[in-house]
Amino acid sequence: MLTNLLPSDSEQQRMCKFCIALFKSDKIVLSAYVAANLFELTIDLWLTKQSTKYDSTDNLNIRIKLLDTSKYHVTHSSLMEYKNIRNDIIHGYIHSLNPDRIEKLIYFIWESLDKDSYDTYKKNIKNIDLKTAYYWIRNFEALDTKDSPNPPVQAISIEKKDFNDLYMMSDKLKALSKYISTNKRLGKHNLTRDNISNVNSSSAYVWLALTDGNYNGREKISSSSVSILATPQEIRIYLDFGGLAFKERISYFNFLSSTTTSTLEINGCNDISIFDIEWYSYTENINSINLLNSNHKIPLIEQAIQKLNACDNTIPIAWNKLLLGYIIKKQTLTFELLWERINCIIQIHNKFQEYSKKNNISERKTLLPSDINISPLYEKFTKIRN
Repeated sequence: MLTNLLPSDSEQQRMCKFCIALFKSDKIVLSAYVAANLFELTIDLWLTKQSTKYDSTDNLNIRIKLLDTSKYHVTHSSLMEYKNIRNDIIHGYIHSLNPDRIEKLIYFIWESLDKDSYDTYKKNIKNIDLKTAYYWIRNFEALDTKDSPNPPVQAISIEKKDFNDLYMMSDKLKALSKYISTNKRLGKHNLTRDNISNVNSSSAYVWLALTDGNYNGREKISSSSVSILATPQEIRIYLDFGGLAFKERISYFNFLSSTTTSTLEINGCNDISIFDIEWYSYTENINSINLLNSNHKIPLIEQAIQKLNACDNTIPIAWNKLLLGYIIKKQTLTFELLWERINCIIQIHNKFQEYSKKNNISERKTLLPSDINISPLYEKFTKIRN
């Protein structure tokens, strides 16, 4: 039996979501090859669950005949049809296949390996948002590569010219990540380095995040982080929130409502800005940190909560509001200077985490009126965030 060689339930779901997301993103050929491999995996999983002994060298016909299909949503004849589709893909006939047959196999894989998401999206790939598909692809592709087998470049600074080449900037952020780790500067803060985002010719940024944990290098997607994000124009060091960090945003907006520059108690915070981000990396509405001391922040927080409550929490968010951080224009920057800025944002991150734990807001499913220190929000925004 192949029990020890079979992936866990969570890994099966990740592989399945990867396949579905590729199909959603019009990467039909690649999704077909993934589905063909997952079909054989599905047969082996079902045989193992029904405690049927089989030889891994048996062909698929034999293994399918061993299955008790009464326990599943399919017949032997249907499985043989899926097997034939799989064979056409594996043996090089994919471009002569009717796309409807590929889609049929992919839907079978989806229902078999990830029934929860299959039901959530009402058995229809069209109901999956493209941002969700992107997250599924990245969640599968991203291994824990913060210590890459390819050694980082030897560097102690980011040069001005690096901003013009995001491939080089990615190498420099890997070197910065190593610099932070080697000097054991994160240990006392209980932070770890997350994966650096991939770069290609259509990339608008490179992103390195420091988080409280590390789930296969993707913790930054579902939590707050201390982020270092470089574009061809600037580098930002700031408190960030991933696309799935709904509850953390609620807690953050409450944190802002009760925070002033004096309560932050951070030296050198005068250079910090408050700004919005649209579509992952584009800055808008840049203000001085002194906005924290003004009543003008109240309507801005109201608007941010209103926008959050209007979101469908099954779809990742591509925007952020009222972030605290440094926006540094293109220039040569030493790692030591960058670390000083990073350390200031870590202190803000710690203040925010202490506030969240004290008020227990991020652990609730509902934003309660008593959670919010701004009276106009008491009755307006109490929508459930699951």
